[in-house]
Amino acid sequence: MFNNYLARCTRWGGWLVLVLLLIGESLQATPPTLHTTLKPVLLRPLAAVSYSQPTNPFPSLSFGARRVYYDVDADGDQDMLYQDGNVSGVGISLIRNNGNGTFGSPINANGSGTFTSGPLNNINFTNITLTSIFIVDYDNDGDEDLVETVNDDVGRIVRNNGNGTSTDLMTSPFPSLSFGARRVYYDVDADGDQDMLYQDGNVSGVGISLIRNNGNGTFGSPINANGSGTFTSGPLNNVTFTNITLSSLFIVDYDDDGDQDLVETVNDDVGRIVRNNGNGTSTDLTTSPFPSLSFGARRFYFDVDSDGDQDMLYQDGNVSGVGISLILNNGNGTFGSPINANGSGTFTSGPLNNINFANITLTSIFVVDYDNDGDPDLVETVNDDVGRVIRQEGSQPKITSTSPADNATGVNPATNLTLTFDRSVSKGNGNLYLVRTSDNVIVETVPVGNAKVTGSGTTWVLDPSTTLANLTAYALRADEEVFIDTDGRVFAGIFTNALFNFTTGTANSAPTDIALSASTVAENQPGGTAVGTLSTTDPDVGQSFSYSLVTGGGSTNNASFQLVGSQLQTAATFNYEAQSSYSIRIRTTDNGSPALTFEKSFTISVTNVNEPPTISPQSFTVNENTPNTTPVGTVAASDPDAGTTLSYSIISGNTNGAFALSGNSLQVANSAALNFEVTPTFSLSIGVSDGALTNYALITITISNVNEAPSVANAIPPQSATVGSGFSYLIPANTFTDTETPASLTLSVSS
Repeated sequence: MFNNYLARCTRWGGWLVLVLLLIGESLQATPPTLHTTLKPVLLRPLAAVSYSQPTNPFPSLSFGARRVYYDVDADGDQDMLYQDGNVSGVGISLIRNNGNGTFGSPINANGSGTFTSGPLNNINFTNITLTSIFIVDYDNDGDEDLVETVNDDVGRIVRNNGNGTSTDLMTSPFPSLSFGARRVYYDVDADGDQDMLYQDGNVSGVGISLIRNNGNGTFGSPINANGSGTFTSGPLNNVTFTNITLSSLFIVDYDDDGDQDLVETVNDDVGRIVRNNGNGTSTDLTTSPFPSLSFGARRFYFDVDSDGDQDMLYQDGNVSGVGISLILNNGNGTFGSPINANGSGTFTSGPLNNINFANITLTSIFVVDYDNDGDPDLVETVNDDVGRVIRQEGSQPKITSTSPADNATGVNPATNLTLTFDRSVSKGNGNLYLVRTSDNVIVETVPVGNAKVTGSGTTWVLDPSTTLANLTAYALRADEEVFIDTDGRVFAGIFTNALFNFTTGTANSAPTDIALSASTVAENQPGGTAVGTLSTTDPDVGQSFSYSLVTGGGSTNNASFQLVGSQLQTAATFNYEAQSSYSIRIRTTDNGSPALTFEKSFTISVTNVNEPPTISPQSFTVNENTPNTTPVGTVAASDPDAGTTLSYSIISGNTNGAFALSGNSLQVANSAALNFEVTPTFSLSIGVSDGALTNYALITITISNVNEAPSVANAIPPQSATVGSGFSYLIPANTFTDTETPASLTLSVSS
């Protein structure tokens, strides 16, 4: 199975052009399929398929291959953009598919190649050539865009707006390449959007890179292969490419596992497959299940037997009518034995019985569901002729009605989705996808085998587990092969938002309440601190809301707060001791039409945080020899938290225990230690604590000198003298001492 035929590649003139095959009601961009394992092969009868050659509805062109088929007006069928002739800007036209195998009258561009009406109004083309236009849903919005390449330039995108109009973006998000066509687009990482593998230059193994689609019209930085062409990281890690040329790479889900593989062809060799593992990695199988062809590119892949997988029609050689064969896909990576056309190129058995091919060349065959019946047809072009259509007869199962109806409005968000088919079908393989169309996001993926898909015969019901948002547009998409009829024909899938889309809801109701998850914030926190998260009560299910601070009752302190999305944050630093509560007013606005509001005031409480006491350096003076318990001074300290009891302690500097604290009163504790002549200054580190936090300061105590009496150091021994006779005695210098130095002592004699 190839879920969207997007990567079914048809080649013309040695160049690869991505032809988007419209299967079922639609052909659009890569659907959201993320298969990661091989699916089982269904045991079912082979669909009874035959082909006819009805009248070709397409115009005769001078150069038959100057055309591309894509859904230009996003109505679910394939239109044709073409050029008759090869003069720049001349002969360019568009014909729109009527959805039934007929086409409308041509919408002709003017003589300069500019359309002046229709879906391509104001879009200019110089040439419609097969080496310059790729059909790619580059922005992953579910419709087909045109990427026009130019050598040594980024080229441009003609974006499909999905409403029957297109916009010339005049540029593109893709790199400038020396040879603009050296690129392929496919979902390399199986994430549901198209990535780009390319080569800048034409030197073997050089300039090969990959850019991955971000899913929104932008692409990531290049993942570059090394100088030998080998990737050393990313989804293609350990895979080597010599050249990215449009005649050698086909994008084919060869193993029918739901993701896109690369088939690289080599003349006179089987080539190789780079298998997509469906988990963001690829494996180089170094070989392939396909036959060796003299000209490797003489092939194309399409679901010839309408069983949901890709078969291969090919020619070995280049002799007209010779070597033409078909191999059918077994649905598991293997292929059956060749069904060979006879020597004139006519098949005498198999799905193409009685169909003749002269050559399988890359400039002459397009795979197009031209009649919009859900199966692929072949359009064979011939220069200066209308060519022919090879139509697959019968049809795959088709949806005849849906509930809700397509484009329905006012749908209950809890509704089930019903598909009614034109015949009895049973469950097959793959997934159903519920898509929000505003941004193309998948909101739910349901495997068809899940119990949430019920029904029988022609009617099947999906009961989504997701409750849909109100007043929101949705679409249902489906993989190819999710349903199968009794003949083994598979339902081709839904890959566009155009087939089964609807909008939920009724008139918008106003929100009824606002809740705040928390309404307290600690003091001293910086601005930008989260307070709590807002939520809204609204009768309308699934709406989104925006919030704002507004004036009104209770808005006094709005300026102190800010809103970031649904989170209320502070816009200032709060001090509990200064202000412990704040009043704000908040408005919630829903996303209904018209948008409605509700307002509510809130009180935000500031919680107290224990803060450390403060103490500053201080100085005291005390006389030496001051008696114990004499107060020296009061240590001043404070605490921001009211009512806190502080305790004080001497941490260091208290030599000989000179001081002690009684509360915050500093007192003499050792009078003897207060000696100016020994320690004239004390530097005490004093700590003040609130019981949990402590702060410190240096307290300086200056000892004042006090004049102290001299003392006898060495007593004068007794002396004798004779009365009436003279007497003298030299008093020794060490007889007296004084603690003050230097000291000048005056001696006197008393009786």
